[in-house]
Amino acid sequence: MDRPKDRFIHQSAFLFYFFMTAGVLIVAAGSLLQHYFALRHPVFIPMHIELEMYWDGGMDEDTMGSMDGNADVDAGSAAGEDRYVWKEFPIYYIQDSEDTSKVAEITFPQLEGIGEYWMTPYDGAGGLFQSYSGSVQDGRYQFKQLFVKMMLPARSLGARGITLDTIKVRYGDGAEEVVSIGQIILTLDKPMEYVTVTGGSSSSDGTSMTRYLVQRDCRLEGFEIQNPEQVRGEFKVTVDGTDIWEWEPAAMTEGDTFLVESTWRGTGDIREQFEPYTALIQWKCSDGSGGESWFTTNLDRQNNRNTDRFKQTYRYLKERGIKP
Repeated sequence: MDRPKDRFIHQSAFLFYFFMTAGVLIVAAGSLLQHYFALRHPVFIPMHIELEMYWDGGMDEDTMGSMDGNADVDAGSAAGEDRYVWKEFPIYYIQDSEDTSKVAEITFPQLEGIGEYWMTPYDGAGGLFQSYSGSVQDGRYQFKQLFVKMMLPARSLGARGITLDTIKVRYGDGAEEVVSIGQIILTLDKPMEYVTVTGGSSSSDGTSMTRYLVQRDCRLEGFEIQNPEQVRGEFKVTVDGTDIWEWEPAAMTEGDTFLVESTWRGTGDIREQFEPYTALIQWKCSDGSGGESWFTTNLDRQNNRNTDRFKQTYRYLKERGIKP
């Protein structure tokens, strides 16, 4: 017959081994979860952005040359010397908090032998990726960005610009990979002489408004869009309340104002929350004597992630077929 003391010893031993086993299982389960959600290498985010490159040293009638991308000789330079244009823009990627690899260099295969560019890492919060509170796994995926400053000969852009869709990434350990980055479309900045911006605003619901002032009599001839069908699907754009696709050229008088308003049509696709999208509407004006001028309206898609960042990021990676 067991004595109370013996029963107590047996129960204590059972509880000890039970909790020890449970602890081991919990640690093992946690380790498996950490492994399951881990990213083995940085994941670069595709984007569609259209950018106007600025003329180095400024843009004016005497130094800019022809806007067709062929006559780009600086009046103060030797004949045949290229004028350069420049732009700075970000490239985004997601990296696991336990991944120690470093992005040492990125290059653009499509620009080999053309111009030059520099890369600056930036690990601070803000911009496209803002920090939001969420689950305990919130810090698992780190959002990072690299700033690229690029200078190219103006003639290399041609009349329709250059589209960059891949980068070559070299890591600190010497490993390399070629990565798709969507579309980065680089075009030439065009002179804005007949029309100027007097104000604008944007809101978190994806609505943006820009008001323009006509500085001299001209005719607003029309507009150019790189990807009209995509813009038509992504945005509703109006000019003084008239849908841009129904709008017709109009004569403008000095002192007139008009409002261009755009609204992003969000579909709820998880990619919309992570992949930047900007488009340019380039408007053409003429003065009736052969002169012409341009101005640009920027369209931006909202990238709001005000919910659990870990869950949203995991959904996004799964949508892209990336198994963390």
